[in-house]
Amino acid sequence: MPELTWEPTIRWVAEFGPDLPPDVLARARLLVLDTVACAAAGLRHEQVRRMAAQASAVTPGTATWPGLPRPCSPAWAAASFTAAACWDEFCEGHAGARGRPGLHSVGLPLVLAADGVRPGGRKTVGDVLSAVVAGYEVGARFGAAMFTRAGLHVDGTWGSAAAAVAAARILDLDVAAAAAAADIAAATMPASQYRAAADGATVRNLYAARGVAGGFDAALAASAGVRASTDATSLVIALLGRPSADAAAARSALGQIAEPSRFALLDGYLKEWPGVRHTHYAVAAAERWLAEGGASARQRLRSSGGIELAMHPAALEYTPVRAPRSLLQAQFSSTYAAAYTLVHGTFGLEAFTPQAIADPEVAEVEERIELVHDDQLEGRFARLRADGRDALCTVLAGDPGRPNEPTAILAKALSLLTPALGEAAALELGDWLLTADVQQPWCLPTA
Repeated sequence: MPELTWEPTIRWVAEFGPDLPPDVLARARLLVLDTVACAAAGLRHEQVRRMAAQASAVTPGTATWPGLPRPCSPAWAAASFTAAACWDEFCEGHAGARGRPGLHSVGLPLVLAADGVRPGGRKTVGDVLSAVVAGYEVGARFGAAMFTRAGLHVDGTWGSAAAAVAAARILDLDVAAAAAAADIAAATMPASQYRAAADGATVRNLYAARGVAGGFDAALAASAGVRASTDATSLVIALLGRPSADAAAARSALGQIAEPSRFALLDGYLKEWPGVRHTHYAVAAAERWLAEGGASARQRLRSSGGIELAMHPAALEYTPVRAPRSLLQAQFSSTYAAAYTLVHGTFGLEAFTPQAIADPEVAEVEERIELVHDDQLEGRFARLRADGRDALCTVLAGDPGRPNEPTAILAKALSLLTPALGEAAALELGDWLLTADVQQPWCLPTA
């Protein structure tokens, strides 16, 4: 693989400045709103609250984000934001990158842009959105070129380079220094273990946070003149990736690194259900099976015998957990997602409470589900077969060619923000993020 430099991608975004194309700007606003809402909702989890409290006590500072009880240092504010945002597995992703470039790109610009946190004072709305987009574009391309090796979890790997670039841009580093920050992140990239997700070990929710912390370190190091080997990105792709697994996608990603022409952000998705994205195809297939079966479908399901759930290979690899016993295991279980939907008719955060995970009726239905691969179908899909009927899902909101509806994402964000901030503050925050002029000083409502 040839040596890779991130300068073309970073320069391409930087040349737009705050005047990003309207569709990119609108998408960036939705991404930030969605991620902020996921983080605020994540604070209801005890481990997240404890980490935030420890951070404010041990690393005091002025950095904060909406819902954070007390400010702390910028590094820990961004890290706690990122951990909270992924705790419910409800945040964004990019199918081509096989990961979450936005999750790694939002936290640092958000906390570093505030007055008094970084040298030079407060930045503008446009500055923040441009930094987020720069990080996203590097992360999405890195992920597509790398295709993280089996046994590794993607969070915190190439996302550290996305975080480094986002931080570098909000810290006013020039294009060369921002590219150097990405190389430093590549040279020091963590190898996050996938096993934690299958075991339900919540250290998995720290992977992206550690990537963000490492990205911040990389940006600060680059600003001081530290440099990595010129082939750091190529080398880490060879060490931690499996580039031959999808050669066409890798070639396309490499081309977009050298000669960027399309914003990867426009191909990303925002989740309308919680849980790993692959499981959502199972949810949609189960919903369709119920809808097409009429009012008696759930009743007939009880006596229908076996249930077959056919899914695409990536779903079989990444969401194989059966009979989950914890929140994280349930988030990585396609069979649980299908079973819960078949029993209850809906799917949301309520599916991941301890009571829901221990529901004996859901467990009985899940036990009857056989998870298989259908060689006749291509792409991402789920086909559910029960009681002599099939229901198929091949596309979700947010997939290429079917962008998320802004109204749906705003409704999701408000549903997450309102319990954390109150209705008035949630509405104010949502309106500000979606409508504030790009030249307006960054002043994110945090109460």
